[in-house]
Amino acid sequence: LEHMARHDVLTGLPNRRAFQERLELAIARAQRSGEQFALFFIDVDNFKSINDNFGHPGGDAVLKIVALRLVATTRKVDAIARLGGDEFVVLLENPAHRDDVIQIAEKLLDSVRSPILHQGKELQVGFSIGISLFPDDGHTATDLMARADRAMYDAKNAGRNGFRFSNGKTRPTRPTPL
Repeated sequence: LEHMARHDVLTGLPNRRAFQERLELAIARAQRSGEQFALFFIDVDNFKSINDNFGHPGGDAVLKIVALRLVATTRKVDAIARLGGDEFVVLLENPAHRDDVIQIAEKLLDSVRSPILHQGKELQVGFSIGISLFPDDGHTATDLMARADRAMYDAKNAGRNGFRFSNGKTRPTRPTPL
C-alpha cells in the first residue's frame, strides 16, 4: 500500500507526493552542504493529439516509454517522477556547471527523438523542458517548481522540443558554476 501511495500506477515512477519529499530533502541537504542542484519540469509536446488520435491506450503507451527513456537517460542518483498527465520532473543532483545541466537537457531531448511504435504506427514526440536552479531560482520547493514550470511554458512558446532556464537562457556563453 505504501508503494502504491507513492508511485504512479501507469509508469511505476515516483508520484508527486514522493517527489515533493525528495525535493524537500534535496533542499535541506543543499542548504547544509552548499551543494547545488537543477530541477527539470518536463511536458510531452502535443500529447493531446496522441490521445485524440490513438485514444488512451496510445497515450498510455507513450507515457510508459517516455518514463523508461527518462530513467535510461539520467543517473541513478537523480530523481524522476510523473506529476500527472504528461508532466514529469527530474531532480539533477549536484551538477558542477551549467553546461552539465545543458548536456542532460539535450540528452533528454535526444531520448525522445526516436519514434515510439504503437499498433504498427510511429508516434513522434518531443519535450518542452523548464529548468530552475537551486539556490539561484529559489530556496523553497514551491518557488523552484513554479520557476521551472514557467520556464517550461517559455520553451513551449519558443517552438517546443527544447528547454529554457527560468532566467530565459537556453545556453550560457561559457561554462559557469551554478
